This record gives sequence, C-alpha cells and structure tokens, in this order.
Amino acid sequence: MIKCLVCDLDGTLFHRHGADIYDLSKEAAEALRLMKENGILFAVSSGRQYPIARRIMTDYGCGFGPSCNMTGSIIFDKDRIVRKNFMNRKEIDAVYEVIKELDFGYFECFNEAGVCISEIRDQEFYHSIKDHESKDTLFGFKENIDKFTELGKIMLVHKDSETCRHNLEIIAGRLEGIVNYTISTGRYLEIIGLGCDKRNIITYLEEAYGYRNEEIAIIGDSENDMAMLKSVKYSYIMSHAYAEFQKQCYRTVEDVLEAVEDILRINKESPLG
Repeated sequence: MIKCLVCDLDGTLFHRHGADIYDLSKEAAEALRLMKENGILFAVSSGRQYPIARRIMTDYGCGFGPSCNMTGSIIFDKDRIVRKNFMNRKEIDAVYEVIKELDFGYFECFNEAGVCISEIRDQEFYHSIKDHESKDTLFGFKENIDKFTELGKIMLVHKDSETCRHNLEIIAGRLEGIVNYTISTGRYLEIIGLGCDKRNIITYLEEAYGYRNEEIAIIGDSENDMAMLKSVKYSYIMSHAYAEFQKQCYRTVEDVLEAVEDILRINKESPLG
C-alpha cells in the first residue's frame, strides 16, 4: 500500500501552471485534494527553495509535510529543518574557481533561507525565463557570495543544453570528490554538497516515518530526478521527459493527477486497501 507520494516541482507539480508557479493547474490541485482526502502524505523533493514548497502546502492545505530542497541539500518537516548538508567556504571557493571561466548565461547561489544571489552575463536570456523567479527569491551579484560561509546549491544556467553538458564534463573532471553535480531540464547545472541528491527524501521517510520502500511513490520529469525515481518500485515520470528516462520508470503519466489516480487504484487492490 502506497502511503506517500514525493513530488518534484518544476515540470511536474508545476506543469501547465497558471499566471505564476503557485497557480497550479486544475489537475495538480485536484491531485493534492485527493491525496489529503485519502490519507496519502504529500512530500516534495525539488531543486527549489523551501519557501516555495511551503507556500504550496499552505495555499492548497496539504499541511507542512516533508520537503527535500536544493536537490537534497536540506530537508524540512513540519516547518523545521531536520537534515542539512551544505557546501562550506572551502568547497564554495573551489567551485567558483572552476565555474568563473565557463560559458553561462547566469549563475545563482542558494542559502538556508532560500535567498538567491546571481551573476548575470546574458540579460536577454535571463529575463526570457523570468517565470522561474518567485517573491521568495532575492537577486544580487557575485561579490555578495563572500557574505556566506555555506551554501546549499550553486546553479549554472545556459540556454544551450550542449554547452550545459560541456560545462558538466569540466566540473566533473575538476571537482569530483569535492561536490556533487547534476543537470535539470537540460540547461540547469546544479552543484551541491557531497552526499546530496533527491534520494535523500527516501532515506528520511524510511527512517523518520518507518515507511518501507514500496510504500513510497515518486513522480518527476528530469535528469536530477532519476536517482530517486530508480530507487523505488512506484516511479512515475512525466510524458514530456526524455524517452530514455521513461523506460527506466514504472509508469509514464501526463500529470500528477494521473499518478495519484493510479496510486488509489493500487491501494484499493492491495490486501491492506
């Protein structure tokens, strides 16, 4: 019996959103309603900051459930930090020495509060994807990075996915064993601390809630979701994800609602349902 659904945000819960990311599609909103009505815990595992997940939980009445943010760097539960693994000053400096010479449109850094500082090289590209901003995000410039002794995530963004992949190869060659790194939606290169990825939410749910692996379902859409998707039996992947990723998952769906409806079917057919 599935007791929890862990949702990615961008491209998944936020797929086909309205005027801003908090204006969920009717399908996503209905999925959250059905989960609450049927006692399925809503959890988040995202590259996004916690204030964004928190607002969804508030606006849609989900309660403050487990939320793994900044690609596994920090976990909140019941509105408090329960796990944290940030890059320290030495690791931040090592990352910056590598990425400062790379080709990128902009890069962003995230701290515990979800505050973001940026260096922008391609203003046109940066402003073309402004829908990724939120009221919980503050923008500054590179020199502000020296104000932080630790960071949860550094993100390097380029409009060309091949350039992003090339940057990843350079980072992998020079920073392996110092930090972790992954790509989201083709052009967001995420750098996080060692031991950080989205699977951290699964470990937390097993340890803190006593869930067995088969009681946890995951839904995502991107490369940085694959580690957690491949770690559970019930892995749902969005239909716009790469075909190679879809082949590795339990089921391909059009939206979160379709996944929730399938979970309810599974639970009904379960001996414990």
